[in-house]
Amino acid sequence: MAAWEFTFITVAFVWVKQNKSGNGFFFGLGHWTRSNVEICLLGVKGRPKRISKRVHQLIVSPLEGHSKKPGIARDKIVELNGRFTTY
Repeated sequence: MAAWEFTFITVAFVWVKQNKSGNGFFFGLGHWTRSNVEICLLGVKGRPKRISKRVHQLIVSPLEGHSKKPGIARDKIVELNGRFTTY
């Protein structure tokens, strides 16, 4: 983040992965532990305003395609600050 001139703020979201059917959890192969969650970090440039106080950190959603993130993650980012930017 620092290389892109962002300041780390917090863990924005934690995605608890369900299997594709949504009836249980997905567990990867992991080296030490069987991985399940993905973490999205929040970094900022300048002093952006938080638009909504209703955005929660936890996302519980089934897997879709390979490396595809749940659409709710994008929706939460837009609700937080009114726009979506990735680097």
